[in-house]
Amino acid sequence: MVHRMKRAFRRKPLSEFETVTLPWGAKLRVRPAEVIGSNIWCYGVFDLVVCEAICRLLDHSEVGVDIGANIGQMTSLMRYRAGKGGRVIAFEPHPELFSELRHNIESLQVTDAAAPVDLRNLALSNAAGEALLDVGPAWSINRGMSKLISAAANASSHLVGVKTVPLDEVFDDRTAIGVCKMDVEGHELRVLEGATRLLETRRIRDLIFEDLDSYPSPVHELLLNRGFTLFSLHTRLWKPLLAPAQHRVSFEPLVDGQNFLATLDPARAVRRFAMPGWQSLRRIQGSR
Repeated sequence: MVHRMKRAFRRKPLSEFETVTLPWGAKLRVRPAEVIGSNIWCYGVFDLVVCEAICRLLDHSEVGVDIGANIGQMTSLMRYRAGKGGRVIAFEPHPELFSELRHNIESLQVTDAAAPVDLRNLALSNAAGEALLDVGPAWSINRGMSKLISAAANASSHLVGVKTVPLDEVFDDRTAIGVCKMDVEGHELRVLEGATRLLETRRIRDLIFEDLDSYPSPVHELLLNRGFTLFSLHTRLWKPLLAPAQHRVSFEPLVDGQNFLATLDPARAVRRFAMPGWQSLRRIQGSR
């Protein structure tokens, strides 16, 4: 609330870019005129419940994967949570966003306490090749709605050519992923089809993802068939709510989005979410 009051009464005109300090201590350059940048500028974070899930589930020295990294807010959180013994891989296909992601990660967040980050200017899908990214007509004010399409016939006129790769081609059989966050605007099923080997060998413990379809969607069913337990993620005043997906707890459109957790260790997840408070709004030890 104090943060919001400071932003509300700021007298200096906003620039195209503003550099903010995120709650966990990392700096991030944002565009206050567009949706994600505006949320971070005004409220301190974007998509709080997803940030909280990352903070509670990703441990020191683990591997974090950010699919659809945008400008890098959640990549930076993974980096600080995993620490210097961990590793983070971030995928962002749009060249403009990737340039800002690289600036935020490589120029603004230099600290010995953070995990190294491998930035990939790629889209994840079920096959390697090329595809079209439809950014939509509102790109200038909302840069979080881009989606991969199979053909230009039913798309908008705002298309960007991108390279695609399956997740199975990125990781070898020795890599264990602690937390993977996926936000790909309807392309989730194709991403998971490209991670068949990783899923079958149980190399991804926790997968946080958005799914706008009703439960159980094809994405939910694929994950259930691979042995995952599914929960829905919700924002409450004092702490996040982790609800069994089949219970149909209503999402709050203005604060929740429509996010889920698929986990191979449901008992661990339930324990982690039982703690009160918002860990992602605290400075992480070792950050500066």
